[in-house]
Amino acid sequence: MKLSPAEIEARLAEVRRSYISSLRDKRDAIETQWSRLSTQWDAEAYQSLYLIIHTLAGSAETFGLANISQEARILVDQFKQHAEQHPLETDLITSFSRDIELLVSCMTTALAELDTQKLKS
Repeated sequence: MKLSPAEIEARLAEVRRSYISSLRDKRDAIETQWSRLSTQWDAEAYQSLYLIIHTLAGSAETFGLANISQEARILVDQFKQHAEQHPLETDLITSFSRDIELLVSCMTTALAELDTQKLKS
């Protein structure tokens, strides 16, 4: 079954909408996992946080969200650089906190812009 260009476009638009709708949950999960980690070491929260951010680093740009992807890549690099340092030392918590705040802010801004675009259409 060959799809028409319009059908392909419609399916791609649906995949993009689905991805964007998942951003709120991902942002909330990042905040939740980081909150757990910044108060007490938790290997499961660390792994969960890494996986969410790693996924964003690889996928966000595909959906036109290059800023999110860029901020997520910075964090992935930090995770890789400090993979053996558990629990995180205070200076690393500060560094991660700053970069996680930037990522969350970038996601919040993108979501607000996407909501605005949705209202206009």
